[in-house]
Amino acid sequence: MKSTNKLKRLISLIVTMVISVSILAFATGTTTAEAPNYLSPYPALRVQAHVQNIGWQDPVTEIMGGRDNTGASVVVGTTGRSLRLEALRFGIINRPVGGGGIEINAHLAGTGWTGFKRAIIPNMVEIGTTGQSRAIEAVQIRLTGRLAKYYTIEYRMHLAGTGWTGYSRNGMTCGTTGQSRRAEALEIRIK
Repeated sequence: MKSTNKLKRLISLIVTMVISVSILAFATGTTTAEAPNYLSPYPALRVQAHVQNIGWQDPVTEIMGGRDNTGASVVVGTTGRSLRLEALRFGIINRPVGGGGIEINAHLAGTGWTGFKRAIIPNMVEIGTTGQSRAIEAVQIRLTGRLAKYYTIEYRMHLAGTGWTGYSRNGMTCGTTGQSRRAEALEIRIK
């Protein structure tokens, strides 16, 4: 009788430990800020934002496209905190089938358009300013090379006083110019 109770307790303890270890192992799974599978045939977009009073946020990475071509989205910046988006880093960090890259142009408060800057795979390009208290007010984003032939890039901004804009795509202007309305967040998807 005593040995049966001891055996039951031992089995119960082992099962509890296995469940606990399993929960810990799966709870620390991958996040969107980690590097994607570099062997993916789909583009992996990495974006990082510099936000007023916060600095550089962790980069966010998402493999785009896929079998269902739904276009998972990347969101950077903040909403509901009235903090300006000051700079962005962009890149396609894996070499999808066919190659290509990404270009971004930003309209900055007090200075205007920066001109398109290109991120060559796997590098990221930085646009905007840090330490100057200068908000990004609008962006134009486009894919290059074969990526542009097979994918569409869509993006929208969360603007001070108005909230989320509608989606712009393939180099169209998203945001405002001449209205002194800061961008606070940016969502991007590739489909």
